[in-house]
Amino acid sequence: MLVTYLLSYFVFRKAIFVLLSTLYSTWFFFSVTSYLFSSGPRFDEGKFYLYRVLIAGIAFVLLGHAFSKTANEPLSGFLNNFGLLGFLGAALALGGWKTSQNAFWEMIYPGIVFGIIFLSVHVKRKSFLVWGTIFLMAYLMKLTSEYFSKGLGWPFALVVAGFALIGVGYMSVSVNRKYLKT
Repeated sequence: MLVTYLLSYFVFRKAIFVLLSTLYSTWFFFSVTSYLFSSGPRFDEGKFYLYRVLIAGIAFVLLGHAFSKTANEPLSGFLNNFGLLGFLGAALALGGWKTSQNAFWEMIYPGIVFGIIFLSVHVKRKSFLVWGTIFLMAYLMKLTSEYFSKGLGWPFALVVAGFALIGVGYMSVSVNRKYLKT
């Protein structure tokens, strides 16, 4: 199907064929990587799946950026939104929870989220700002539930997290007003 839709795009030059080619190439990527790598005896399929979603998310964002100045510009928003959702969601999930955390992903995740938020100003895309803000809020709630719910007490931890979420929301709105509104 991937080859059929790629050939159809080169013949008819319609955006729908680019979208279908992108979807089938993603399916092809997941199928080939599953076939090649998932048969190992000491293999964590859950982590492998998250890393593949991370890679597919990066590819979607790069394709969305490449299409932003071409005739396929309407696909840019779709690719950016799903790419950021996959990338940030997989990176958050790779950090794990308190009993089985991955220290590397836990430490770099705030940098990734703030990088996406700052990148929204550079590329002038509101989708980067929105998804970065949503996942920063999710990360704050994750930290609150993991570390502060037992020591401070759950009600007080929720109040502190609420103020942090208000601060993140205000930051997002001010970045949108100052840098992204035209």
